[in-house]
Parts: sequence; C-alpha cells; structure tokens
Amino acid sequence: MKKLFLASLFVMMSLVACDKINQKGNTPLNVDEQKMKFVTVADDLMNELAATEFEDVMRTVSDLYLSCESTFASDTYDVSALESVFEERYDAIYSYEELNQYTTRESYMLLLSNLKGKITFGKNAATFQNADNTVIEYTDTDGVNWTAELTPVGNVQNVYLGEFVDSWYNGSYTREEYIRITISVPEKLVVALKKNGTDYLSVTYMFDVAVSSGGLDVSRDRVATALTFNVDGLQVTINNAAYNASSGSMEASTVITKDGNLIFSERLTAEAKVNEAAETVTAKNINMEVDIMGAMQIKGSCPSLNSIIEIMDESEPQSERDWERMVNNMNTMFDIKVYFDGGNAVQSIVNFEPRWQDGSYSSYWVEPAIEFNDGSRYLFEEYFTGSDFDGVANDMESFVERYERLLNRYFDFIY
Repeated sequence: MKKLFLASLFVMMSLVACDKINQKGNTPLNVDEQKMKFVTVADDLMNELAATEFEDVMRTVSDLYLSCESTFASDTYDVSALESVFEERYDAIYSYEELNQYTTRESYMLLLSNLKGKITFGKNAATFQNADNTVIEYTDTDGVNWTAELTPVGNVQNVYLGEFVDSWYNGSYTREEYIRITISVPEKLVVALKKNGTDYLSVTYMFDVAVSSGGLDVSRDRVATALTFNVDGLQVTINNAAYNASSGSMEASTVITKDGNLIFSERLTAEAKVNEAAETVTAKNINMEVDIMGAMQIKGSCPSLNSIIEIMDESEPQSERDWERMVNNMNTMFDIKVYFDGGNAVQSIVNFEPRWQDGSYSSYWVEPAIEFNDGSRYLFEEYFTGSDFDGVANDMESFVERYERLLNRYFDFIY
C-alpha cells in the first residue's frame, strides 16, 4: 500500500511538473517581456556559437593548409606515379567528337568507379595503389596522419543529366559545342576524415533520384537528397531536400545541433510548378517553421507567393490610401507568427507596413512591422532600437570581432 501511495504521488508530481513546463509558452507576454525574451535568445545563441567554441577547428584547418602548401609547393615533389593513372582515368570518362567543321560534342561519364584507388602523399613523393574505395592519405609536417575516404553505399545508378549547348561566334562563323554529362548517383555517399585514425569530420549524403532517360527534366523528374555533417560536436543535418516535378511538391528541413543540443531548425514545404515554355514558376501552399534553441518558434504560411509578387509588380497606387489598401490586401495573403518555448500562445505577428512619401514624384514602399497582443505595432527599425537592444548590439559586435580575430590569426595568409 505504501509503495502504491508513493508511486501515485510520484506520478502526480510528474504531471504537475510537466503541466508547468507545457504552460511555459502558453501565456502571451507583454511587449517588454518579449523584448527580454528576444535578448535572452540572442545572447544564448551567441554563447553557443562563440568563436572560442570553434578555435580548435580553425587552428586545425589552418595548420593542415599550411602543411600542404609546404609539402606540395616544391617543384621537386614527385607525382609521376599519379600521372599515368590520371591519364587513364580521364580517358575513361571523356570522349570528343567533331560532328562537322562547325559542331563538336564532348561527353563526360563522371563515374565513381573511375575514382577508386588509394593515393598516399609521402614527404617527397606520391604513390598509388588499387583499392575498393577512394582513399587519400597524408602525414602533415607535425606528424599527424590524415586519411580521407569516400565510400558509396547501396545501389549505384548512372544518371544522364542531358546535353547542353555552348555556342560562340569566332569572327567568321558560329561554332556550337554540345556537352553531354552522365554521373554516378549512389543511394548513400559517405565522406570521412580521420585524424591519427580517429574520426574527425564526416559528411553523409543520401540520394533518391528519378531522372528521365533523355536527361534531367524539371517538369517531370524527382530529386531528393539528405546530408549530415559532423565536426567537433557540431552537427548539421539537411533532411530530405526534395522536389517532385510531377506533383509540384517540394520540401526541405535543416537541423543544427551542438553536443546534442538544438541550436536551430527550419522546415519548408511548398508546391512549385515550372513552366519552361513560358519561363515561369508558380509557388503556392508555402509553409515554414523555424525553431531557435527551443526557445523561440516562428511559423509562417503563404497560400500563393505569386499573388503577392503580382501586387508588388503591378502596383501603381494613385494615393496613399490606395497604397494602404494594396498592402493590407498583401497582408491577408501570408501569415507569420512568433511563439516561445514550444507553446501555442501567439506572442506577436509580422507583416508589412505601407510607407508613402509625397514629392515631385510620390514614392511608396513596404517595411516589416511587428504587432503584439495588446494591439501595439512597431516598424522593425522602431522596435529593435539601439536603446532597447543596446546590450545585444554590443554583444553581436564583440561576437563578430572575435571571429575576425580568429580568422586573422589562423588565416592571415589568405588576405
């Protein structure tokens, strides 16, 4: 009975705690409270991405670059072992035809199978040996061994991208050069960089491609890819960046984490149609979600982007009231709201403010504005002022200056 009572008490306490957490973003904040929230989010974001967090990466890249420059800058470095291999591989991927005195055709078969092999860059010479994947090995001037390996995983399909034409007038007649390109597309491609045998950087690409036999057709084909990048605790993931021409659907999402903690995420979905003949693009049903460190969410939607663009392009207002009416019409065609802490309370909305100036010729334009629950409304430049966000502005300046100092320290040889 005692155990049952303690278990019940624990569950009740957990529910109360969860309820408090869930309520955190469910209460609208006033204007001043939101200013404090914006400042907190900005400061936390700068702290997570501070220059000092990535100094080791910058130092490593700089040292590796300088080491390679020292190793390969000498005219005496021997790459003869690679020359015949490169010539053989190039002959396998390239072909040339002269169709007539005015027209030529070049074909490129960029296949992963032609990249296989292990290249070792020694102190004074490079060597080559056969390998199942593409491997590059190098020991820098500090004795650090670096190994980069490119590994295709799953089925590999050869995709014909199409034939492209380049023409020019040489002074007496027009020459045309047709260029055909075919590439290898694996289901997954892994690029790994090891430092003294330990994983240092990795990039993984995922592909899902359906291309017409006659080449890439933006009105019919489907292309989807995903990417994951890892280095020193920072992970950038692009999930399913995809476009399906037949349905017009497109989507993409990005997630950035550091040591497993969310830094930034965004997700975009839309319907887009390309009309090659008319050279037009139609975009509608656009939805976007942005999350900054789990503390601030921005959600937006737009039923038809073209409608907004048409109003902007075709607008010729004859009066300030006429322009206000057009801008108000635009504001009904999209919806951008700000939320905090994953809650469902709308904290503020963002839209356009009509601006008008009389003179010899009346000028008109729009500026972004932010509106709060109490009905107050400010232009961005009026709300995000130096007086209210002076600390953030100073912190941002210091944030940028620290990166500038690091770049100058480790990459001054570039400038």
